Amino acid sequence: MKVTLTVHGRERDGEQFVFTEPGSLVFGRSSKAQCQIANDPYVSRYQFLLLINPPAVRLLNLSHSNGTTVDGVLHTQEGELDPASEAETLVKPLTPQKGASAILRNDSEIEVGYTKIRVAVESTAYCVECGQPVPDDAAPADNDVPLCTECEAKRPEPETLVKTRAETRGKQPVSQPVPAPVGGKSGSVSRMIRNLLRDVDQPKAGVPKIPGYQIEKKLQSGGMGMVLEARRVEDSRRVAVKIVRPDRAASRELTSRFKREIKISDEFAHPNIVSVLDFGAANGVMWFAMEFVEGAWDMEKHLKKTGGKLPWRDCVDLMLPALDGLAHAHSLGIIHRDLKPSNILLDGSAGTWIPKLTDFGIAKSLENAGLNESILTKRGVAMGTIPFMPPEQARDVRTCTQTADVFSMGATLYLMLTGRLIRDFSQNFNEAIRQVLSGPPVAILSRGVAIPKSLAAVVDKTLSMEPKGRYPHAGAFRDALRAACS
Repeated sequence: MKVTLTVHGRERDGEQFVFTEPGSLVFGRSSKAQCQIANDPYVSRYQFLLLINPPAVRLLNLSHSNGTTVDGVLHTQEGELDPASEAETLVKPLTPQKGASAILRNDSEIEVGYTKIRVAVESTAYCVECGQPVPDDAAPADNDVPLCTECEAKRPEPETLVKTRAETRGKQPVSQPVPAPVGGKSGSVSRMIRNLLRDVDQPKAGVPKIPGYQIEKKLQSGGMGMVLEARRVEDSRRVAVKIVRPDRAASRELTSRFKREIKISDEFAHPNIVSVLDFGAANGVMWFAMEFVEGAWDMEKHLKKTGGKLPWRDCVDLMLPALDGLAHAHSLGIIHRDLKPSNILLDGSAGTWIPKLTDFGIAKSLENAGLNESILTKRGVAMGTIPFMPPEQARDVRTCTQTADVFSMGATLYLMLTGRLIRDFSQNFNEAIRQVLSGPPVAILSRGVAIPKSLAAVVDKTLSMEPKGRYPHAGAFRDALRAACS
């Protein structure tokens, strides 16, 4: 599938922006905009943001003074609410305001000032293995996962039975057919996912049964699926089982995200990263079993319990090991892209809090950047939580580097120290995006918090609007933080 944007006007006439993978594009006068229109007085610095997940395209108008016309209808930013800056509001969902966003389709036309952009949507599917177009008359491989004829012919036979991960570890196997083991190449992972999908029966209502695991209770649910507390039958180990929601299991987007989660789980293990123990497919779901963190306690809940913030030494003691885990991921070329307090679990089983990073389901390996990734949620807005998002992630998530994680962890530490977000964010989604793109964070000492100046300098550096102004990776952030507080 492909989305092509063609510019017509006094500037950039005839230029095209082509998207065959999920991405985003900012239009405006700013030099940071991918489509910069520098000399049109009717264009704002940040006029609109396009969120693209071929074939879907959503426009978010970001301008206060200038509206954006889509197919003859003027869209303006309206409905702004009071600023939200307290810690308890940080997870409040923000959605595009009525009149401030639009869904674009093939032949849609965007008009601002002297510039028009024509949208062309090509619905051709591309092979998940080799990237070649799949002919319109070719049936999807399995559960809407597109394959070209050549790659389809290379598939393992459905009835092939191979060892489970428990068997490869030398443990008593769970009686269950599973796909070929994960190898070093992305193609083997793709084949494994297709085999998993072949093993998925029709979705069943309620909490599904997972072979080899006794489900005890539901811990949480969300857009991706649900998390269950369970015990592994073979050794009674307590685990958390994450499953893909049954009525969405066959979606190409979810298959891609599940594929990445499985791949990276075999690439690294660290005491400050939640371990993935096993995976499979059964009873209408794809699932994987994770290390169980007692109490499902996380930094967000911890901050709410403590009044929104912590003493600065406690903040540093919790952040340093969390950065150890992130530094390990960065050393493997893996970027999280959605770090925030709720993704830092706190394990208190040893009598002291041990932070563990979780939800690497939207992380990506640098070597596979742009392959089958999905950066849009069900509503079509960029993944990542707005208050912790660096500006380059809002502009184009495909270009994010490890410095994006440094920014997000810095924003998390800022909240832990002050009880405030790094900006006084509007509850209007479009306005909050504009603030991320253009508004520098409030210097931490301006919040009136009593912390060492050396610590404040480290936090402020992590929150630079320019990636090159931050620490290059989590290890450098950790070392600077330790030095500032020693």
